[in-house]
Amino acid sequence: MNDAEFAERAEQTLANLEDRLNEASANLDMEVEAGEGTIKIRFEDPHPGTFVLSPNPPAKQLWLSARTTSFKFNWSDPANGFVHEKSGEPIDKLLGRLISEQMGLTQAVVI
Repeated sequence: MNDAEFAERAEQTLANLEDRLNEASANLDMEVEAGEGTIKIRFEDPHPGTFVLSPNPPAKQLWLSARTTSFKFNWSDPANGFVHEKSGEPIDKLLGRLISEQMGLTQAVVI
């Protein structure tokens, strides 16, 4: 994947996630902010914190900083999306699971 392809895929993925996170935030106690190619998700209760999702163009990855861990996502042609570099979990599924953990929910949030 060249730089232009990465930029397009990352931009589309972040825009899609922003829309889906905004929909989810209507029913959850979290605030979604997007700007300059970055998405921030802020939590107050029960566990205050912030998740940050941003592209890393030199590595051609999306990076998520959440719950004191950095998660790195590579593009997968078979999945047609970004997946966690170690587990292969799609970015939306892993993000939903982490949001649930942050908020103390028993079921994963669907993003």
